[in-house]
Amino acid sequence: MSVTLTFEGCETSKGQCTGPGQAHGTVVTSPLQGELGTIKKGEQPVKTKAGIELSPSAGGAFAECSISTINVQMRGSMIAAISGNSMKTVYTIKYTQAKGKQKPERFEGGPLAVLEWNTGLGYEQLGLSFTMILTAEEKLEVSTVN
Repeated sequence: MSVTLTFEGCETSKGQCTGPGQAHGTVVTSPLQGELGTIKKGEQPVKTKAGIELSPSAGGAFAECSISTINVQMRGSMIAAISGNSMKTVYTIKYTQAKGKQKPERFEGGPLAVLEWNTGLGYEQLGLSFTMILTAEEKLEVSTVN
């Protein structure tokens, strides 16, 4: 799966964030790839919580934007829970954050998978909250049961 996300109304405490060639407050990501994984293993496989991680498919920047005169580069990836043990053509996926940190920050037993941004003072974690509707032409199965 490859996807490009468009965010509108992007703002920080320092002002609007605008991607190259975009309208004010609009940021478009690099092409992203999705990978399924386990967020939290349940006592029974059916209780296991599945997730999807989005990361740049070319391994480069997640997205770029400008805030006033500051050029900002975002790197890394982000994970969201996805309803498992179902076969659908439409999935509603909610990415969440708390206090500027993505929730969850990793797959169970896996490395840290977070977004970071550099506003000129080095990279620091960045948390985004949004809802993504994933629509496929054919039914996709997400299963935590082998």
